[in-house]
Amino acid sequence: MKEEEKKKIEQLMGEIQCPKDFKCVKDNFACLCQVRKFGSDEHLECLEKNPSLCPFAVSFINRHICICQMRMYIIMYIIQNLKK
Repeated sequence: MKEEEKKKIEQLMGEIQCPKDFKCVKDNFACLCQVRKFGSDEHLECLEKNPSLCPFAVSFINRHICICQMRMYIIMYIIQNLKK
């Protein structure tokens, strides 16, 4: 991970109130929740077994949308690096 990405993650940590205490970051992203992109590039569907237990999963019609800014940044980072 480049220094620019690390700074962005630190910035997000300063802006987000995370009830999970940034476990994803502290575990070096080994414990990321399962999501799937849908619709526009900015929408993530939560694929966890019990999404209603997550404070970042918002019920929308027949699915749960992940609104975690950190998770959105991570998925975009992964996608960009897969394209390289």
